[in-house]
Amino acid sequence: MRRRTGEYPAANQALEQALGIFRSIGDRLGQANALLHLGIVGRMTGDYLAAAQALEQALGIYRDLGDRGGETAALNESGTLHRASGDLAQAERSHRQALDLARAMASSWDEAHALAEASDLRAELDARSRPPPATRPVSHSIAPLSRGS
Repeated sequence: MRRRTGEYPAANQALEQALGIFRSIGDRLGQANALLHLGIVGRMTGDYLAAAQALEQALGIYRDLGDRGGETAALNESGTLHRASGDLAQAERSHRQALDLARAMASSWDEAHALAEASDLRAELDARSRPPPATRPVSHSIAPLSRGS
């Protein structure tokens, strides 16, 4: 809840406490879920290194457990993190892996989420490949106005 209200330091602290408890009782799924959310908080606060480490750990645990839904969520979040940090090629790979896994699971929700993330990334890549409007010759946009005068 604290993450959703923007209370990132408190969210991080609560998640670290939860992670410690999950580790002490041997709850691997709880650990993975806490790590996933620590990754999200890290991305939202710009601590990309901590976010990447948490997401990598979460992904490994989800894979060990055979939790394909968790794996898909971690891959999507990893893609979002890589996009935020500017590594668009890795973002695309992560979202592609998430999409492939979602399709293999026949999970419409996970597939829709992966497609939405991949679509946002594709739009960003397309926008970056086009020259900005300011670099187009001004004479082309002014010429029709001057002919009508």
